[in-house]
Amino acid sequence: MQDLSALQSGTVTVGVVAQTEIKRRQMVDGMNLRQIREVKWYKSFDDLFAAIEKSEVEWVFATYRDESGQTLSALMDKITADPALKNRICFSCMVKDADYGVIPELFDRGLMSWHENTDAPDEIAQAIYKLQKLIDQVRNPILFAFHFYRHYLKTKSDWELIIDTAENLLKKFPHELSLRLHQIEAYAKLGKQDVAKSMLEQFDFFDPELAAQVVQLRSQVLQESDNAHKLLAVQYQMRTALVVDPFPDSSTQIQTMLREFGFRNLQVFTNGDQAAQFVSRQSFDLAIIEWQCPGLGGPFLIQRIRQAGFMDVPIIVVTSVLDRADTQLVKDMGVAQVLKRPLKPQQLTMATAWTITQTRVPTEATSYERKVQEYLNKGDLEKAKGMFRTYVTFDTRDPLKEKYLKASILYQEKRYEEAKALLIETTHSSRGDNIHVAAMLARCLIQLGEFQTALALLKKVTALSPKNIERLCTLSQLALQTKDVKAAENCLAAAEALDPDSRQVVETQAKVATFTGNTQRAMELMKNLPNVEDVIVYMNNMAVTFVKTGEMQEGLKLYRNCLRVIPDTHTERQAIVAYNLGLALVRNEDMHEGAVFIKQAVDLGPSPVFARAESLYKRILEAKKVGATLRLKSGTNGQGGGEAYLGDLATEESIPEFQYFLLGLLQIPQSNQQAS
Repeated sequence: MQDLSALQSGTVTVGVVAQTEIKRRQMVDGMNLRQIREVKWYKSFDDLFAAIEKSEVEWVFATYRDESGQTLSALMDKITADPALKNRICFSCMVKDADYGVIPELFDRGLMSWHENTDAPDEIAQAIYKLQKLIDQVRNPILFAFHFYRHYLKTKSDWELIIDTAENLLKKFPHELSLRLHQIEAYAKLGKQDVAKSMLEQFDFFDPELAAQVVQLRSQVLQESDNAHKLLAVQYQMRTALVVDPFPDSSTQIQTMLREFGFRNLQVFTNGDQAAQFVSRQSFDLAIIEWQCPGLGGPFLIQRIRQAGFMDVPIIVVTSVLDRADTQLVKDMGVAQVLKRPLKPQQLTMATAWTITQTRVPTEATSYERKVQEYLNKGDLEKAKGMFRTYVTFDTRDPLKEKYLKASILYQEKRYEEAKALLIETTHSSRGDNIHVAAMLARCLIQLGEFQTALALLKKVTALSPKNIERLCTLSQLALQTKDVKAAENCLAAAEALDPDSRQVVETQAKVATFTGNTQRAMELMKNLPNVEDVIVYMNNMAVTFVKTGEMQEGLKLYRNCLRVIPDTHTERQAIVAYNLGLALVRNEDMHEGAVFIKQAVDLGPSPVFARAESLYKRILEAKKVGATLRLKSGTNGQGGGEAYLGDLATEESIPEFQYFLLGLLQIPQSNQQAS
């Protein structure tokens, strides 16, 4: 069963097995008290297995042994060995004290939950109620099972194994901060207070349900003073605040307030250039910025903050003037609050308190909207979907924003046609210009290859929000896709005028230079970028698209330019582009020159295209020996592979949305294994 919602609602068919008839009746009575839709009991695990094969049971609720002495372990082995069955069944076990040792083994076989053995139906019903309530908090099946496994390990005081198991799960769910909190608790229980405290102080963001757990850990496990938690910033582990204000009086006022909130480190600047240098090398938890600060202005400093990866850092803008275009940019950048001068102490304090609280523990629909968007911007799709599920429970939510957020999630899932349809529906339902919807629709159209329509949409969006550097750069790159170099250069010039040192601007400059053949300038620009991957990937994939859509000469030229600008340290990327260029040349009936680049891809050594390149090169040599010309059909190299798109060849192990609870994820010490 891949979705736990049926267990939560009780609309599930349960199969009950127990060692005695009395015990079976007690378990069935407990199920009935929870109004489970259908409960069936079986004398043996063999009878239950036959029912499972007929799809008559979805949830097994059993004692460890049946009347004949057969074990749940043996049944689970039979089911998990059958691919057609194993993802359909949830297992829960009521365990006697004498059988405690088998619990790790059961979880290693795919157990969902274990429960203390009891003869009282109302206590069994209470255990089921707690399980159903937990589904509200933990919908991931793996983490759901870990909750019960961790409870077992805590009863055994096996804190080391909690740390190791959580670390193993963090490889699959790196954004799951609750796993880190479990490790912190375990380190503290082991007496490693320094390690626990160090880990706790590294937390930058909490889900709503984690904030209380963090406060509890600090006060109980780490034995910190209760007074520390009366300070809002300390409570939510916010240590550093960035203040950019050229006016001494208001800057002092802001600093005084932030210290009262408990911020330990205040980084104060009078102009945007100084602040930008700090942002490029340090992290922080809150920013209060004057919109019209000297040097790099507030609009562009905020964009630098977002470009640097601080997607979830709350920003408060202070200003005396904010025009319509500025208002749109404030929305684009996810600014939490805008305060007008002159600043009133109570207004400043309330706005800051609201911002901190809603950032860490959102309680309003608008706060959840920002959270969904923040997670999407960070690339954490599962967290975004979790926040969205909570967001749709608010009666106060905006139906149009709900559609926009749903479309944004569909876009991240690469379901571009569905996202496009929903965004068009939203456009028809909205009044006036909805810039966010239009911008997201343009992104979908780009992915679907509808470049001209996307270009027209982005021009309209940019006219309404002319200070958005990311959109200007996207518009420039889209113009390149349509081979309108003049338009690309004009859009780039507009972005350069706003912030010439922006990373996005420099990346776009390198892309335009590569496209136009100014490879020397492209290489110089790329030396100033922290990561050249985006430029290489973009240019290679554009060349692939040109070739696949019949614009062979344009694609060949772009491949050559791209190959020239790739640094020598990026041999895998060189190999992929060389292979793509050689393959395109062979398809264009230039086998001899194509062979040069195919050989280059082979000579560069191991890469994602090495096997394909080696195979194709051998075929070219065989054709040359007999004086033949190798001809390839479009879309193949004769060995089952065509051009290599960069970005789709990630080496990280892909993680399926569902795995069968903790099956195969535990490293159980041999001493814990019990014979079936």
